Amino acid sequence: MNNNPHKNYKDFLFNNKNHIYKIANKCLGTYPIPLTCDDLYSEAIYIIHKIYKEQECPQASYILKACEFRFKNIIRQYTSKKNSFNNNINYFQNIEQTDVKDESKSENNWLYTELLLNTELNSTEKQFIYNKLHNELNNLEIMKLLNLNPYFFNKMQTALYKKINDFLYL
Repeated sequence: MNNNPHKNYKDFLFNNKNHIYKIANKCLGTYPIPLTCDDLYSEAIYIIHKIYKEQECPQASYILKACEFRFKNIIRQYTSKKNSFNNNINYFQNIEQTDVKDESKSENNWLYTELLLNTELNSTEKQFIYNKLHNELNNLEIMKLLNLNPYFFNKMQTALYKKINDFLYL
C-alpha cells in the first residue's frame, strides 16, 4: 500500500516543507558549521526530485528518511576531523572580528614580532600577517594584493592558521 498521495515532487515539497525543515533543524543541532536549514532544504529538493525520477510512486517515509540520511552525510563532511579545523576557522571568521581591530598598534607590532621570531614563515605568510594586522585588510583585498589564486590562498591561509595556533598554544 502506498502512503504517498502526491503526484509529483512539487506536491510533496509543498505539503511536507515544515516536516523537512524540522528534520534539517534536528540534524543541524548545535554544530558550529556555516549551514542553515535553507541550505539543507535546497539539498532536499534535489533528493526528492531525484527519487521521483527514479520511482513511480515512492513512499513518503522513504523520501523523508533519504533526506535525513543526506543531511547527516553533509553535516558529517563539515564535522569530520579532516575538515573541522578549516570549518571552525570559517565559522569564527564570520563572527565579528573586533579583537584585532580594537587592539592598539603596539599590540599588533608585538604579535607580529613574536610570530616572526618564533615561527617559520615564508614571505607570503609574512605579507599576509602584516597586511592583516597593520593595514587591517580583509582576505579578498590581501588575495588581490598578493596576486594569489583562491586555491593557493586558502591552502596558505590554513597552513598559516595552524602555525599561529601551534604558536599560541605551546
